[in-house]
Amino acid sequence: MDRVKCAVSAFAAVLLAAGSACAAGFAEAKGVWHKGHELEINEQLCFRGVFEWREGEKPVLKLASSNPYRVTLNGEFAWYGPARGPKGFFRVDEVALSPRKGGNLIEIECAGYNCPTFYFQNQPSFLEAELSLGGKVLVKTAAGGVKNSFTAYTTGRVKDVKRYSHARSYCEVYDLPWKASAVELAETPPVVHLPRIVSAPDFSTVDDFEESAQEKGFYVAPVNRTGFPMLSVECVEPGELKIEFDEYPIAGDFKPARSKVVNEVVWRLGKKGKYELEAFEPYVLKAIKVSAKSGSFKWSRPRLRLYRNSDSRRASFKSSDPALDLLFAAAEENFAQNSVDGFMDCPGRERAGWNCDAFFTSRASAILSGNLTQETIFIDNFAKPEHFDNVARGMIPMCYPSDFRNGNFIPSWAMFFVLQLDEYRRVRGGDPRLAEELRPRVFALVDFIRKYRNSDGLLEKLPRWVFVEWSRANDFVQDVNYPNNMIWAATLEAVDRLYGRPDLAEEAARMKETIRRQSWTGEWFCDNSVRQADGSLKLSGECSETCQYYAFYFGTATKETHPELYRRLTEEFGPERVKKGLYPKIHGSAPFIGNFMRLDWLGREGLVARQTEEVKGYFSYMAERTGTLWENADSADNGSCCHGFASHVAVFIVRDIVGLKAFDAGSKTAVFTPPAGVKLDFCALDLPVGDGMLKIGWKTVNGRRVKFAEFNGAPVKIAAR
Repeated sequence: MDRVKCAVSAFAAVLLAAGSACAAGFAEAKGVWHKGHELEINEQLCFRGVFEWREGEKPVLKLASSNPYRVTLNGEFAWYGPARGPKGFFRVDEVALSPRKGGNLIEIECAGYNCPTFYFQNQPSFLEAELSLGGKVLVKTAAGGVKNSFTAYTTGRVKDVKRYSHARSYCEVYDLPWKASAVELAETPPVVHLPRIVSAPDFSTVDDFEESAQEKGFYVAPVNRTGFPMLSVECVEPGELKIEFDEYPIAGDFKPARSKVVNEVVWRLGKKGKYELEAFEPYVLKAIKVSAKSGSFKWSRPRLRLYRNSDSRRASFKSSDPALDLLFAAAEENFAQNSVDGFMDCPGRERAGWNCDAFFTSRASAILSGNLTQETIFIDNFAKPEHFDNVARGMIPMCYPSDFRNGNFIPSWAMFFVLQLDEYRRVRGGDPRLAEELRPRVFALVDFIRKYRNSDGLLEKLPRWVFVEWSRANDFVQDVNYPNNMIWAATLEAVDRLYGRPDLAEEAARMKETIRRQSWTGEWFCDNSVRQADGSLKLSGECSETCQYYAFYFGTATKETHPELYRRLTEEFGPERVKKGLYPKIHGSAPFIGNFMRLDWLGREGLVARQTEEVKGYFSYMAERTGTLWENADSADNGSCCHGFASHVAVFIVRDIVGLKAFDAGSKTAVFTPPAGVKLDFCALDLPVGDGMLKIGWKTVNGRRVKFAEFNGAPVKIAAR
């Protein structure tokens, strides 16, 4: 199967390559931290500097750090960063500040977590920063009391607290006002700098929380959102104030620990007076509750400073079907909240860059943002290190930049990385230098995986976390797991397309034939076979819905090779199959990733009318309840209600339901064919393409569809594929 045909075609004329806007090194600043505390757990420092400004050119602040930081100018929020980089590499933010005339106070609160997480890698604490105007450095980080250097102070953050989750660092607890004391700074070892690459996040604030009728102090927002909770407080009597929050308030049942996280921020206010409180870390929430454990307080309605991708703000979709409109808006929310500095799984519990998740998110990214910067930074993070810690040499980490000290990895997630790289380079027009930089890493993966070939040429007894999806399909992963062999064959084909290895394509063809011969029961593809005592392989007899999708999705099966299975899957499976009791012995699929593979495959096969109804059947209830799309079908119980991969729903709408296959900004040509059978009277898309805007859609006039398209106000040629 030609993978180009099944991949979403992005706007290949738009390319923002890694390093194309590379930040220069620091002119005078040195990396510094509290002397002797570079490995201190959960420390936070505040770096303070003053400078004079009159008028004219604005000063620029450059920063790099191993941990998160927040910048304020004269007490007002100015920036949050950094963009994450691979281990040993640190991305540089460049922020144009808007000072007032006369004296200005700049403060940088910087964390030093020193704990393994999925969000930031565990590296010694440091901050490197300098503020410049017209080439002159006004303030800088330096050790030893150097002139015009920042002074660092302790803050009111409490060190000895609980972990927020297994994947992130520590809960936020503060003693206020700060009992700040200056600390001695020591210079830290030089580091390698990388450009930020991605755009500045959207830091706008919203204050549309409504107080629930069920419980005083329990506030609900229109949709699930990610950002920094904010509160204006008057302390009448000193005491402890706490906010709690969650993504899914169910009929007044507020459970901040629902998804196995500690969704709270605590301030211990020791003096009467007014306070402006704001969380240091970003969280995802739809509901928030304010309460006082002790003392007496008056507080405002909560606000939220958003932390989301700013490029996707211009994307919109309107049609005659409100359900599709809501789903597009929900997909955009998922993307924006999970793509601020590369792709993440979820914006709350983990904030982690998982492969496979990114395979799906990357397609939505090209469409919704109109550029490739988020995907570029994600892939670039895998390209730069000489090797990865705590993972077998030759293997690509399942999640990065992250810490997995137990050495765990998912073999198929490395395969998804190669499939994504193939689409990034060939389909979306990504940076060829980046693909070439990854050539040795991809070949090393091929060599590593091929060590597990058996005498039939199939992979057997793959190591570590052998994963298919979150369903019963993952109970049948040994000894020979056929879904993993199906994706491996597709991966070998991708390596051939990327780097010219026809021998691997030939190997993939042989694998597919062997899988069809071994796994096919006459009705279904069986998930796995088990090595017997006599050395033979025996099918387990277990057949999952997702195994069937792997077969068709990765080209092991086609409509021509297995027509009856194709008919059953396309006509009798879907959101209602299990409820109807059809084929009860076939284990059902989960959203991640079986249902998405099914929907993508239906669109690829041109079965868009059915796909449209199933997209609504699988996801409408999610968008209606939280305004976002979930990790699991039942995420209300304990899962994430905003997962990055689910933004792929926007791809179904744009590519399949509207029928926009590609757009070339250079020739102003859109490959655009509205599908037959979709029950829409009209639809209209606004999509960013670089700095421009594409407006495209169709409406029904006298029973006939009339297409329209323009780019930056000028007509666009429409071509059919």
